Amino acid sequence: MPYEHLFFDLDHTLWDFRTNSQQTLRELHAELDLQAHGVEDVDALIAVYEEVNKGLWRRYEAGHLSKDVLRILRFRNTLLQFGVRNDALASRMGDAYLEQCPRKPGLFPGAAEVLAELGSRYHLHIITNGFHSVQQVKLLTSGIFQARWPDLRAGLEAFRRSRRHEPHDRR
Repeated sequence: MPYEHLFFDLDHTLWDFRTNSQQTLRELHAELDLQAHGVEDVDALIAVYEEVNKGLWRRYEAGHLSKDVLRILRFRNTLLQFGVRNDALASRMGDAYLEQCPRKPGLFPGAAEVLAELGSRYHLHIITNGFHSVQQVKLLTSGIFQARWPDLRAGLEAFRRSRRHEPHDRR
């Protein structure tokens, strides 16, 4: 029996989360003049953020943190690693990150071509464990929703956390 439907994950499969995230952090380092606040090395900022965010995500997925707490702590804890105690700055950084990162169009090399090729032979679906509104921005900005893939069905099906029924969002 031949396959009729193909399913793709969005983040880390089609949409290059790491590259888009790092680009956003580089921009925020300059826009928020983080060097003047004591965060001199943008590469160190990225490394610390990725480690802090990963640890907080583990706690979130285990049900120990809410989404809102995760979003607050990831930038506050990152800045604290550089000796910066500034909740207002961390909040501005978090808000700007949430606004800018999903708007980055970076797909993995060849992703658009693969979807275009397969879209003529299969029903394509995108599944994601991210928040609907964020993932929809990524799909629109990256061009995945473009008319040249009319059969692409962006399922945006969120996996639910069993206790809190919140979809995951790794941003």
